[in-house]
Amino acid sequence: MEVEMKIAGLMCDGCSTRVHDAVKGMEGVESVQVTLSSGLATVQVHAADNMEAAFVQLPRLISAVNALGFQAEPYFGTDDDAESS
Repeated sequence: MEVEMKIAGLMCDGCSTRVHDAVKGMEGVESVQVTLSSGLATVQVHAADNMEAAFVQLPRLISAVNALGFQAEPYFGTDDDAESS
């Protein structure tokens, strides 16, 4: 299952790498892509269904990113929305 987060405070490649490495090391995470220009993180998680992904996995991911000093929130938009913000 794929979940996305919008992350405020990503200022450089080092920030993106910190987020990537922290999330990638979490249980249930299969892959992570953090895009500095849009502030989006796309995460493939092992989940039984969309409910588990949205209500179990995503809050854990957001907490981990916030603990690094960034501000993450769920993202349910489209790529067009990310480019216009």
